[in-house]
Amino acid sequence: MRQHSPPAAGRTQLPWWAAVLPVLAFALLLALLLGGGEAGAAQQQPEGAGGALIAAVLERVAQVLLG
Repeated sequence: MRQHSPPAAGRTQLPWWAAVLPVLAFALLLALLLGGGEAGAAQQQPEGAGGALIAAVLERVAQVLLG
């Protein structure tokens, strides 16, 4: 039976996503923090037929979830 030796110190390799995910999470939180002043724009009615459809669907989902 073969024994596996532990990797040399400092030689471990992380998958690519292990380095990218914290960077993305930080960027997302920073964008939310910096864009917080524009939250009033979300109260305005969306323009166009597509926007009205999305607003209607979101309203219906909120009604179902909240009772």
